[in-house]
Amino acid sequence: MGWIWIFQRASRLAACNRQFARHHLWSDGCMRNEKMTFTLVVRKESHTMQKSPDKKLIHRILSALTCGGLALSAAAASAAPVVVTEPVTEDMVTTTEGIAANITGGVGNIVVGTPNAADETKPVIGDPSSSSYYKYCRVAGSWLGSDEVKTLVLKGGTAIIYSGTMGDVTGASIYLKNGGMATVTGASVVFNGGNTQQSEYGGLFGALASVNAEASAPYARAYTSGNTLTINDGDIDGPSAGATSYANSNTGQSEVIASANKNTVTVNGGEVMRTVRCGYGYAFSTAGTEHVTAETNENNVLINHSEITGNVEGGYATATTENGAAIARAKDLTLTLNMRDFIRHTLPYMMPPKS
Repeated sequence: MGWIWIFQRASRLAACNRQFARHHLWSDGCMRNEKMTFTLVVRKESHTMQKSPDKKLIHRILSALTCGGLALSAAAASAAPVVVTEPVTEDMVTTTEGIAANITGGVGNIVVGTPNAADETKPVIGDPSSSSYYKYCRVAGSWLGSDEVKTLVLKGGTAIIYSGTMGDVTGASIYLKNGGMATVTGASVVFNGGNTQQSEYGGLFGALASVNAEASAPYARAYTSGNTLTINDGDIDGPSAGATSYANSNTGQSEVIASANKNTVTVNGGEVMRTVRCGYGYAFSTAGTEHVTAETNENNVLINHSEITGNVEGGYATATTENGAAIARAKDLTLTLNMRDFIRHTLPYMMPPKS
């Protein structure tokens, strides 16, 4: 208990404001948090509440994911890595969100930049001269998307980054515009250098599964599991998550589910300017959905490095509905700290000022 107390106390005095596990429910526009703890294993049980008018977050999230009507089958086929070492502008991207090694359902592997690259040779994924604030695009190993109600599955996909400037990075990503089910497993991101910035979505994600139901559909389900994110170096301006699942209904489908389970995040170095979160489940409905469920379970975070500006969260689950029941679960989450590194960076903040 002594080490845990030091971690809690040091975090407060250093103004780190780090949170390990939490789950949110919305009721009458108010957010309620469960008790925050920094124990090595945190268990959270589920609660049920109703109704919320807050839509800003999901609209901001989904506005970054608008895409055309690609109806692609999911088939497992691995290929040699696609290596990006030259600047890439918006008119050269391979998807409507950015660049990807595979957009047909296979296992895509993408490598961006080279180790110890000179500044003039570092690739740029996006258009720095654009008048838009969001100048940079996504890098993905595998990407799938559809306008139709579909069931899409991606198994695998990797993104390895050595240098360059880009938007967000994901090992594998699925986006369904009008409902259905998206499942991403076994994807990974290894960030060895470079930087992410000025992307509307931002950050690093081992996997992304996003289902947005604008038209009538029986369900919106997003699942991510068994995905990994490793940060060894670089500058990350945006959230970092082992896996993120978004499910959103604007028409009151019978079921909305967002699940992010059994994912892993390891931070060995770099400057992480936002929250580190292992699993994020976000389920949202505007009206009349019978079941709205978000969960993040059995995720693992390993911190070997203390240069993290934001919170550290094993899991984050948010379930929101205007008219119906919402359930959010975050449990069986594990955080492992390199205490020597943590104390070396944080203990000075605990010392009383010299008289």
